[in-house]
Amino acid sequence: NAMMLPHVMEFNMQSERATKQYAELAPIVFPHIGDHFGAEANHAQDDESRNNLYAGKMIEELMVLSKKLNVETSLSSAGIMEKDLDLLAEESMKQTRLLRNNPVNILLKDARDLYAKAL
Repeated sequence: NAMMLPHVMEFNMQSERATKQYAELAPIVFPHIGDHFGAEANHAQDDESRNNLYAGKMIEELMVLSKKLNVETSLSSAGIMEKDLDLLAEESMKQTRLLRNNPVNILLKDARDLYAKAL
């Protein structure tokens, strides 16, 4: 969802594979990314730099799109408070289908940190 996706994607950029996949999707989902970064990406020193550039821009564009669509982008806008984060993190660890398919292993501390970023 719009509140968590950018933070989870940023977390997943620890994985070279996930970053590469985000970079490949970026100009498909947001064609102007390819137009804007085409020359810059071609001059990137290596594939990793290019992938980080495109993936990072995709995350930014997702946040911009959410704001343009007036979609809430923070947990606090939904009434979630700091005191709720431990429970949210604990409950999220029960979502084994999602955790199993995430490209980076998420521990309880990671989940709480992700919720804190989204607050």
